[in-house]
Amino acid sequence: MKINYLVIIVILLLSSCSNLKYLEAFDGYLGQPKKVEFESYRIVGENDRQIEKLGYRIVTYYDKVGRKVRTEDYKSDGSPSTGGTVYSYDKKGNLTKITMFKLDGAINIQNRFKYNKHGQRTERLYTTKTDTIKTVFIFDRKNRIEEIKGWYRDGSFKEYAIQKYDRDWREQELISYDSLGHQTSHIVFEYNKNGNQASSKWYNSNNELYNIYEKSYNSKNDPVCLKKFHLKDGDTIKIRIEKSEYDYDTYGNIKEHRLYTEGDLTLVQRYNFTY
Repeated sequence: MKINYLVIIVILLLSSCSNLKYLEAFDGYLGQPKKVEFESYRIVGENDRQIEKLGYRIVTYYDKVGRKVRTEDYKSDGSPSTGGTVYSYDKKGNLTKITMFKLDGAINIQNRFKYNKHGQRTERLYTTKTDTIKTVFIFDRKNRIEEIKGWYRDGSFKEYAIQKYDRDWREQELISYDSLGHQTSHIVFEYNKNGNQASSKWYNSNNELYNIYEKSYNSKNDPVCLKKFHLKDGDTIKIRIEKSEYDYDTYGNIKEHRLYTEGDLTLVQRYNFTY
């Protein structure tokens, strides 16, 4: 019997790709880009003119199934700021390791992750040359509650928090505590009909409301307005408004983002896609 090896290879490739059910392919970008070049510019005033000044540049590479495999970081003068970052995944598409390198090729920071069968992260191990931080994430899936516990290498306290989710597994509340179990902060999230985060309310250790953030979105579900309200003793004492404008490419990806703070252009971000 004649064996069609090409057909077998194609079947194996398709089956391996279909198992990546927890992967957000191409970080959500459309058109399956191979490479994304990102540039961030600050807007500064010089001689009564608005000048764009490049802050930094990041280049991201993807494989054929949409896994982010490598990023490169550059300073405004074009020189590399790090030795780059490499990403590793399991067979279901979960991100299992992020390794950040120094310019000389040595490892600077490494993050390792573990997951449960539902694709939820259950452990993070953050390692540098001088320290290791272990964080565990314990899920009560019936009540949609996540318990977050973190320790330094010597066993000392790093963090403790309770994350509550709604029925769609969107963040609903985040309550953080100190090592004695006292509340340090409390954040409540709300969503619009499209599932976008519409607001967040921030409470201090005494459960007093001090910040409110409100977001609105365009038809592509990109944020176009952010309002920040700062409160003291229940009264609004400061309001900050940021507005965003976007240009899109033919695939629907953002190619330019302009940020206005209190009506003044303050930031421009540009994306260049290689498909």
